[in-house]
Amino acid sequence: MIKTGFEYSSICNYAPIYVYCVYTIVLQPFKGGIVLEITDKIREKLKNKHNVSENMVREAFANRQGCFLKDQREKHGTIPPTHWFVSETDNGIKLKVCFIHLDGVFYIKTAYRANLSEQRIYEKYGS
Repeated sequence: MIKTGFEYSSICNYAPIYVYCVYTIVLQPFKGGIVLEITDKIREKLKNKHNVSENMVREAFANRQGCFLKDQREKHGTIPPTHWFVSETDNGIKLKVCFIHLDGVFYIKTAYRANLSEQRIYEKYGS
């Protein structure tokens, strides 16, 4: 349901809220046993550009608390949509992880150290 630039959403069994459509909260509570798919090209980008390993991405998924946010920005639009979250690795590094979820598989698009703005957005809408 869309209302005047805001999208109706609910956070993990909490009261319904309205969120401005830059980011949309998605009802997908974390379940164990996730399947991650990282292409060789993305794995290389994570390592060389962002200094992030596949294991760090897995740790971020395992340690995540809260819901996924959906990126509504036009330049980031994909079908199926791109989702993201901010979570810490086991060493306390806060990562922003962007992915596409399709048929039970999380296809990683990117992961990097979350900046303060991204951390604040996730704390406000995703936690």
